Parts: sequence; C-alpha cells; structure tokens
Amino acid sequence: MGFEPQLNAILQILPKQRRTGLFSATQTTQLDDLLRAGLRNPVRVVVRENDTEANSNSGPGLQQRTPSTLENFFVVVNPAEKLWALITFLRSHAEEKIVVFFATCAAVDYFTRLLQGGLLSSNHAKLIHGLHRKMRQKRSSIFAKFRNLSKGVLLCTDVMARGIDVPNVNWVIQWDPPSSANFFVHRCGRTARCGAQGRAVLFLTPTELAYVDFLQINQNVTLVERTLTELVDAQTLTQFTTDSIRLKVQKICTNDRLLYEKGIKAFVSFVQFYRKHDCSLLFKIRDLDLGALANAYGLLRLPHMPELNGIPNFSFIAPDVDLSKLKYKEKSVAKQRELKRKALEENPPPKFKKSSPWSKTKEKKAKRASRRLKHRINEEPKAAAFVPGNHMPRKRQAVVGHGACDEEDDDDISEEYKKMRKHKGRKITTAELQEMEDSD
Repeated sequence: MGFEPQLNAILQILPKQRRTGLFSATQTTQLDDLLRAGLRNPVRVVVRENDTEANSNSGPGLQQRTPSTLENFFVVVNPAEKLWALITFLRSHAEEKIVVFFATCAAVDYFTRLLQGGLLSSNHAKLIHGLHRKMRQKRSSIFAKFRNLSKGVLLCTDVMARGIDVPNVNWVIQWDPPSSANFFVHRCGRTARCGAQGRAVLFLTPTELAYVDFLQINQNVTLVERTLTELVDAQTLTQFTTDSIRLKVQKICTNDRLLYEKGIKAFVSFVQFYRKHDCSLLFKIRDLDLGALANAYGLLRLPHMPELNGIPNFSFIAPDVDLSKLKYKEKSVAKQRELKRKALEENPPPKFKKSSPWSKTKEKKAKRASRRLKHRINEEPKAAAFVPGNHMPRKRQAVVGHGACDEEDDDDISEEYKKMRKHKGRKITTAELQEMEDSD
C-alpha cells in the first residue's frame, strides 16, 4: 500500500481491545495482508451491484478489482506511433476531461512542454497541465486548477494514481505501463467514480501483449482490444502522420535547447524504468525497438547509455542539426546555464587521485602476474620433453610448479589480512598501516 511500515507502527501502539473499521475502494493483495496483520476475526462487508455477485462467490482473490461502470481497453501501438496516437486521441476528445499517466517525472515534464508548445491548438494547449512528485510548490495549485476544469488534460505520474478524487474524469490513458500490476487498478480508478461512467485505455507495443493475460490472472481485470480508429473520429485520424509529428517535435526541440535536454532525460529515464520493471519477463528491453521509440520522443540524437550497447537502432532517424548551435529559448534559463558553466570552469570538480596503497596493490598484482608468466614459460620446455613412462607425469609437474607460486600468493594475502585485522581492531593506526604498506 506504500505505507506498510507506518501502519504497522500505528497498530502496535493502539490498544489490543478495540473495534477497527477499514474502508477501501480497491481490493488488492496488500489490503489482504493488512487484514491479517492488523485485524482480529475480521468480517468482510462488500458493497457491489447485483451483476458482480457471481464474482464474490469465487473468493476474495478473484473479486472484480475495477468498477462495473468502467470500460477497460487496450490499443496496440508501434513504438514510433505512440506520440502520434496520443495527440490524435487528445485532439479527438478535446471537449472531455482526460488523465494521462507516464512512468517518470522527466517524461511528464517533457511531454507537457511539447503539448503546450505547439503540438495542439492554442486554446487546447491552455488546458494542458503536468503534475508529478517533484513539483512540491506548484503541485497543490495545479491539482486544484485541473480539478475545477470541466475539460482538459492532466499529464502525471503514479503520484495521482491513488488517494486523489478528481470529479468527472472521462478518460484515463496509460501511455506507459505501470511499474506494478496493482497500480494499473489504481490508475483506472481515477475515472468511473461514484457510479459514473468512465473509460481507460492502455497503450501496448506488439511485444507487450502478454501483459493483457497477466492482468487477467493477477488482477482479475479484463481488457478489450480496440484500434485507434474505433476510439477517435476519422477526420482527426488522417490530420497528421507519424512522420509529420516527429518532424514537428524535432523542429520545436531545435528552437529550444532546454526541450532538447529534457527529451534526452525523459528517454533515458524511461529506458531505465523499463529495464527495472517488476514484470521484467514480459517487458524485455531487448525486445523494444528503442530507435523507433526515440523517433516518438522526437530526439535529435540518441543518448550515450549502456542500455543501448549491443541493441540495434537502425530505425532511429537523426535530423541534420548542428547540436552545438542550439540555444535556449528562455533568457533566464540561458543566463542560469551560462553562470553554471563559468562556475565549473573556475572550480572544476576534483579528479580522482590514486593513493599510495592503491598503487602498491597494483604493483603487487603486476609482480604476481609476472611470476605466473615466468613459471608458464619455464614449464613449456618440460611439457614438450615429456616421454611416456617417466615417473613424473605432466599434470603432476604443472601442479607442483603452480603450488610454489600459490604459496607465495597465499603468504602475501595472509599478511595483508593480518594488517587489516589489526587496523580494524584499532591495534595500529592508519598512519602505521600506511608505513607498513610502504615498507613492503
């Protein structure tokens, strides 16, 4: 539930003789754990409509986890088409209230700026808001503003997935899959509240379709497949293409270096999120076309990161742009970055310096490697001159030779271990340990 240690601490302080009422809109496995830990002889009272009573007979583990008034869909979208699909959907449902979930704070920052910066009409762009956990000062005001809107779009992370009541949300879009299957239920719960109708859409790539069956088994949630054509009007569907959206995003990033940097950061954060996903068996980084996904992000170049090593990125289309000439659109940002650059030039970060013990250790390793090499050279003529029938077999010669070398290594290791034990037991000081290392 996210507050398990705090709840357990509170339950330990409360008197043993008490009557406790626990109310929850969603039924999760963590809630069952809390029932076992914090309640004695609990009685479950379930309030639901008649058409879901059949599910209650199959036990608490198979109860329906989402409201009956909620329609759950999933759309198969290629990685390169994800941003195009989102923009097409938002344009088609401009008169409705929509919550869009992303995996990372960096993605919320980046796509909020993009949608506000020219990808949507000027009137529609004014209704775009972004919210995540790092926006501590603005978070309350942004939430209050969106809550009072009759139509608009909120881009957010899982900070909005639970414990938040936003009235009259028509659609929930999950642009990225949640890190945990439980959060899928919480995300969908932002719509279809208090008996109202609601719809939720999950974007999945062709390599992620096994997640649909996983949700059915793990959360007892059934998703119905829909195409984007079925969810948007035909006029909006043909208004833009994937390539036109990519070129437009790249042009926006070319005119603002800050957006270019935020795009790189958003892409890197998503790749790291994807690599550490709870369902790593279903979401495999090697199966995801990262080059095509970078096109959806509108990147001007691929970032340098270890996750991209060995993964083909032939589908990435890099524009012909001189990145060194990109400028910041906002003067305040440009001034701040210039001051930061000058400060780094005047006070560069300290470089790593090798200490004498480190150098001594490397020297000892080099000596051991040299001894092993000499031993190997000396053993080769003996092995070549071996005649069957001799009393000293070839393997025995090699074992005897290596043993002599290993005894010297063991002595060195034993001496080092004794010194470290003395230093740890405060029998010798750091300075004395340093002198002993230098004298070796």
